[in-house]
Amino acid sequence: MNKNTIQAAPAFLEKIQDLQNVVAGGRATVSLPVGIATYRKLNLRYTINGTLATLSQIQAMGDLHLKANGKTLWQLAVSDLLSVNQYHETNRKGGVGFDAGMITLDFTNPASKRLSEEDFGHLGTADLNSLTLEIDMPASITGSPKIETFAEIVPIPAPLGDIRILRTHSVTGNSSLVQWAEHPVDNLFLQGLHVKEGSAVIDSIKMKLGNRIVFDRVKDVIALQNKQAGKANQSGYVHAYPNLRERVAEAIALKGQPFMVEFNYSTPGNVTLVSEYYQRGV
Repeated sequence: MNKNTIQAAPAFLEKIQDLQNVVAGGRATVSLPVGIATYRKLNLRYTINGTLATLSQIQAMGDLHLKANGKTLWQLAVSDLLSVNQYHETNRKGGVGFDAGMITLDFTNPASKRLSEEDFGHLGTADLNSLTLEIDMPASITGSPKIETFAEIVPIPAPLGDIRILRTHSVTGNSSLVQWAEHPVDNLFLQGLHVKEGSAVIDSIKMKLGNRIVFDRVKDVIALQNKQAGKANQSGYVHAYPNLRERVAEAIALKGQPFMVEFNYSTPGNVTLVSEYYQRGV
C-alpha cells in the first residue's frame, strides 16, 4: 500500500480491548488487532475507582513495552513518555500540558514543518502476526484500576514499514566525561535524545557518527534552541534534538556507522537516556 494513500485516507477513532491484568505489581497487557488497519496513535485512559488518574499516579507506573511479532519497538518508563510528549506538545495540535488519566503513544510526525510528513511513521499491521502493548503496574496501587485503549486508525492495512521508536538506555556516569555508544543499525535514523539527569548535572553533549561530529552544544544553548523551535523543555531533562524541524530527510542516518554520545558533567551521576528514532523496514 502506497504511503500517500494512507496519508490521504480519513482516520477513525475506535475503542479496542481494555488492558488485562491491571493489578498492583502486575504487567498489564493487551493484544492489538493486526492485519485490518494502520495505527496513527493510541490513547490510553487510566482510571482508579472510576476517577481519572492523577499525574503522580501515572508517573508511578513502570516501563511500557510495545512489541511487534515479539520484537520490542518501544521500551521506556511511562513517566519518560509523558515528558517526551510534553516536550513536543507545543508544536502539536491540541494544546500543551498534561491531561488527567491520559497516556498517548503517537506513531506519526505531526510536528513536522512539512504537511506531507505529518503521518510519517504510522504503524502498519498488514505483515504482523501480533502487536502487543504491556505496562508494568506499580505495587502501590489500591482500589480498582482500569486502562482503556482508544486507537486512531486508518482502515487500510499497510506493512509495518517506517516506524517511530522510543527506547530507554541507562548510562553510568562515574567521571566527568562519559561515552555511550549505540549499536549501529543500517536502517536507523536519529531524531533526538532525551536525557534525564537524575542526580547528575550535565554541562554539554556531543554526538559523533563515525569520525564526524554531528552535534556539539552546551546545555543552556540546547535549551534555547529547543525554545526557539517551539519545544517545551522539561524539568530535569536535557533534550539533545538535532532534527528540530522534524523533517524526516534531516534525521541523522546512522547507516551502520558507530554512533557515540559524550556527556560532559559538572556533577557526575547515572542518567537515563531515551532515544527517538525512525527505523525503516523494521
